Amino acid sequence: MTSEKPRSFPVLAAGTLVDQRFEVEKEIGRGGMGVLYRAIDVHLQRPCALKLLRGRYSRDRERLRREAAALAAVRNEHVVDVYTFGVHEELPYFAMEFVLGKNLAAIIREHAAHASVFVPLRRAVQILCDLCDALSAIHKVGVVHRDVKPDNVIVEDHTGRSVLVDFGTAALGDDGDEIVGTPGFFAPETLYTPRSTPAADLYSFGCLAFQLLTNKPPYAGREFEELLRQHAKAPIPRLSALRPELAPFDELFLELLAKDPADRLSNAAIVRNALEDRLSIALAASPVEPSAPEPSAPEDSSARRAMGSLRVLVVDDDPLFARIATRCALVAFSDVPVAISKATTAKDAIANIEQKRPDIVVLDYHLPDGNGLDVLSRLRAERGGANTDVIVASNFLTSAPRWRFDVLGVREFVEKPIDFTALVAVLQKIASRRGWLSPQATTR
Repeated sequence: MTSEKPRSFPVLAAGTLVDQRFEVEKEIGRGGMGVLYRAIDVHLQRPCALKLLRGRYSRDRERLRREAAALAAVRNEHVVDVYTFGVHEELPYFAMEFVLGKNLAAIIREHAAHASVFVPLRRAVQILCDLCDALSAIHKVGVVHRDVKPDNVIVEDHTGRSVLVDFGTAALGDDGDEIVGTPGFFAPETLYTPRSTPAADLYSFGCLAFQLLTNKPPYAGREFEELLRQHAKAPIPRLSALRPELAPFDELFLELLAKDPADRLSNAAIVRNALEDRLSIALAASPVEPSAPEPSAPEDSSARRAMGSLRVLVVDDDPLFARIATRCALVAFSDVPVAISKATTAKDAIANIEQKRPDIVVLDYHLPDGNGLDVLSRLRAERGGANTDVIVASNFLTSAPRWRFDVLGVREFVEKPIDFTALVAVLQKIASRRGWLSPQATTR
């Protein structure tokens, strides 16, 4: 063992230039391994997340460099993109994609604070499938995350994209020779065999999934030792004990949370397929099948415009709101072709979405056969669903549970009755951010 002493751990002030490239804006988080900053890449003029690690031994530098190189080879939308690895004043750092959004831990806490309110099942399973894709991608290049937990999953604003972040404790190959991670998500074998494996990541994923689906962790010992004992020896809890409708998932979680890694599912792709199968079974008990879409009304003739049209879907059973929202969209996008469709129920909206994904959805929170959460959960599950912007309208916006839309990445809300100018401004703001309008079009 080297006798090298730990190096000092600086706190970077706003404006500090790291490695002559990254200008620090502010601190956004910290942990035992280092401090996370929001920064600007002054060369490329793009925001990034900069994690300055605690440089304990010089051997860490090479290990972290190898991990960064492996992660840089990953091309998956659900894994945070690593830009570079470097050294600042003898301390190693990562520069990564900055993902603006809310972490899954905060979303779960918000739901748990309201009795019997859960993330919509379809949406929850979609997030879990996305995380399986992320784990498959990193495991293929030999990286084990070692700290899979809700805090390290971000649901991106505006898109709802779920992203696995914080690889500060990740291991490459057989490099993981320390016990790291979060006790509530420890795989039992990591306590006596700290070598990291994909099976350990899948156990942590199982704990995360249990909490996302039930608002409670599988084990909740008050003391550190008690919690570790539960992971190692306590019976595996059943989801159906907390939510009977989740009985189809019970057997899957018995395999995910198996004490012995030899008995555990250790391939994320297999887990993904199993989750989708169990979801189909769970939904079969109360199917929500979309009705056939109604023929377009004469005022929707813009749907027959060029293929390059912006597609706007207005979802509300109030014909007055639909007319106003349609007019707002035509005014907001007067310089570009726009195709406007309407739906009066959740079923019709889902049918419209499945027929062709819209670019923008304007929908009422309350619908005759459900609510906006049902529609948006289906939207986000569609291929390319993260590319759709959403505006939620409500008569009760001041008291409406906006927090329930965090898991879908929704950040735009309008109060009913609709203020025409306000809705036009929101539509133009979205279009400007997405590059659909010229700057001059939004200032007229």
